[in-house]
Amino acid sequence: MKYLILLLIWNMTIYADDSELFSLNFGPVKIGESKIPIDLNNFAIQSTVTSINLITEFVPDSIQWIRTSEGLLTPRLMLMIKAPVNHPNVYFKYLGRSIVPQQSTEYSYLEIYTLLFSPRKIEVYENAELKGYITIIANKKTNSTKFNLIDHSCYPYNLTIKGLEEEYLSASCRMETFGEWGKEKPRLEVYWTTTNFRLPNLVDPPYMTVLLNNDPAKMEMKDGSGAKTLVEISGTIPERFYRLKTALGFGPYTFKSKFKREETNAKLTGSFMIYSNFTLTKGSSLRAFDAFVYRKSLFNNFGLYFAYEIAEALDNRVSIVPLLGLQTLTYRYDSDFKKFNKFIFPQGLEIVYKHAFGLQNYSFVYGMFISTNDNSYKNIWVRMGKRVFWELNYINWQAEEQRAQMFGLSIGIPFASFF
Repeated sequence: MKYLILLLIWNMTIYADDSELFSLNFGPVKIGESKIPIDLNNFAIQSTVTSINLITEFVPDSIQWIRTSEGLLTPRLMLMIKAPVNHPNVYFKYLGRSIVPQQSTEYSYLEIYTLLFSPRKIEVYENAELKGYITIIANKKTNSTKFNLIDHSCYPYNLTIKGLEEEYLSASCRMETFGEWGKEKPRLEVYWTTTNFRLPNLVDPPYMTVLLNNDPAKMEMKDGSGAKTLVEISGTIPERFYRLKTALGFGPYTFKSKFKREETNAKLTGSFMIYSNFTLTKGSSLRAFDAFVYRKSLFNNFGLYFAYEIAEALDNRVSIVPLLGLQTLTYRYDSDFKKFNKFIFPQGLEIVYKHAFGLQNYSFVYGMFISTNDNSYKNIWVRMGKRVFWELNYINWQAEEQRAQMFGLSIGIPFASFF
C-alpha cells in the first residue's frame, strides 16, 4: 500500500509538470491517449500573408493528444513560422495573446502549438499593421480510415454524430442533473469540435449541445468552400437520475469454518450478496454490502463505507477509490452454538479501470479490505462487467478460537433504483 501511494504521488507530479511545459497552449492541459491515426498529408497550412515571404511548416514528431478545458480529446501539433530578417518588426497574435519571435541572422522565428481539430487563426503583424492570417485546414483524407473520435465519457449514452463522418471530429460528454432532490433529471452536455465546418455565424469551435432526452439536435453547417452538411447529434438519455442503486449477487463458494477444536472441511455451498451505492457527488458515494453463506456454519458480513475518488490516471480511465467505514460480523459454527456478533473496522481501497481491455462500458475492479489493527480479517475481490458483472471474492476472518474462510465466483444483477 505504501508503494502504491508513492507511485500515485509521482504520477500526479508528472501531470503537473506537463501542464507547465506546454503552457503555450494558453491554458492547463492533460496529456491524453491517441485514439485515431493522424496523417499530416491530410492537413495543410494556409496563409493570407502576401507582403512577407513567410516560411511555415509542421515540426516533425510533435503531435500530442491533450484534453482541453472542455474535456475534449484533441491532437495538437507544433507549427514553425519564419519571417525574413529584413522584416524585423514582425510579431504574432494567437488565442488573444501577442507573441514576439526570436531572431537569428536570417530569420525571425516562432514555434507554437496549434490544435488540429479546432484550428484558430494566427494573426501576423508588422509594426501596427495586420498583414494576414495563418491557419490549418484539413484536406481530402487519403490514408486514414477513422476520423471521428467519440470520447469514452460518451460511451454510456450511445452518442452518435451524423453528417461529419468524413471529417476530423472530437466529442466529449458531461452528465449533469437538475430538479428537486429525489426527482432529479439528467442533462447531457456534449462538447464537440471539427476542423473545417462551422456554424452559420462562422464562430470557431468547440461547440456545445445539450441533450435532455432522446430527441436529436440538428444544425446545418458549412465549410470555407461553401459546402454544406446537416449535422445530427443524438444519444440515449435516461428519464430519471437515481442516486441509490442496488444489485443482487449469487454464486458457488467454497466454505470452511472452525470453532475451538471442531472444524469443517472446505465444501461447496451457495452465496447471497447485496450491493448498494448512494451517489453523493460526482466523485463520492455511500456504499453498503452484505455477504451471506451457510453450510452447517453460518457467516454473514455487512459493511457500510464512504467512497471517494482521490486520483485519476491514464486519461481518466483508472481511478483510485478509498473506502472508509465499518462492518458487522455474525458467525455461528452450527445450530448447537450461540451466534457471535462483532463490529470490526477494516478499511479498503478500490482500483477501477473503466472501459477495460477495449470493451466499452465494461469496468475491471480490484478491491480489498484489510484490518487496521491485526490480521484477523481480509476481504479481496476482482470484478468485471457493466450493469451485470462477475466477481471473484475471498474472505478470511478469525477471532479467538473461531474462523471462517470462503472463496468463490458470483454474478451481480441490477435489482432496483431509488431516489
